[in-house]
Amino acid sequence: MPQGEVRIEYMPLSKLRRWPRNPKDHDLGTLHQSISRFGFVSPIIIDERTGKLVAGHGRLDVLQQKKVAGEKPPARIKEVGDEWYVPVIRGISFNSDEEAEAYAIADNRTTELGGWDEVRLAEVLSDLAAADALEGVGWDADDIDALLAQQKKNVAAQSNPYVSKVEPPIYEPQGRRPEISELFDDQRAQQLLEHIRGASGITEEERYFLELAAMRHVVFHFDKIANYYAHASPEMQRLMEESALVILDFDSAIERGFVKLVKALAEIYQDEYKD
Repeated sequence: MPQGEVRIEYMPLSKLRRWPRNPKDHDLGTLHQSISRFGFVSPIIIDERTGKLVAGHGRLDVLQQKKVAGEKPPARIKEVGDEWYVPVIRGISFNSDEEAEAYAIADNRTTELGGWDEVRLAEVLSDLAAADALEGVGWDADDIDALLAQQKKNVAAQSNPYVSKVEPPIYEPQGRRPEISELFDDQRAQQLLEHIRGASGITEEERYFLELAAMRHVVFHFDKIANYYAHASPEMQRLMEESALVILDFDSAIERGFVKLVKALAEIYQDEYKD
């Protein structure tokens, strides 16, 4: 674990040593703009055990490039003679190279994993754009447009979730064509039909309705249905698609009422189990 008292110390730019296996890439153009605008705000961190950087490689690259280009030192970089002095966090010592490298990765990765509140981000960026203050931030006008367009899509999907993109399961046809009897299990449905057809005291219209309802208990084995479809005649394939047993085109499935059925079932479930 890191130990020692942490302090900030100015060190010569020419004396700072890189970690030899830093895997992080950097957008040096944006870093140049950012440091030029805001100055050097985030100090570099070194490992006292090795004297090498564990955080700040991109910032180090930018400072070296600016110095070679003959630019003035950014704010909070001290210039003494021909040397630039850089604020460095000192007092942190890792027990091994593995610990130092693990921290170097974690320092970047934990920030990536945090993500963004895109609604607030778009709001802040829009305000900055209106004030012509986006330079060095890392986003431009095109990025803001993309954020706002995605938000509109998200709002539309939330207000009408049944027409949003759905990823149906994909079954790869394998092996022999199964028998029709292998494509479904209607044991429960047949039991219900037997009870319904033997019942007395109900009308024929009620009996017909119950018989239709009993068919909801048929279980379809869609992996085997996919196999059967692959071996079926063109006419059988067309009818299977029309019945939504196989969905090759989700948009056409919507047109045929497949999604309306899903919506109706969802509404029934919500009404019955809303408590």
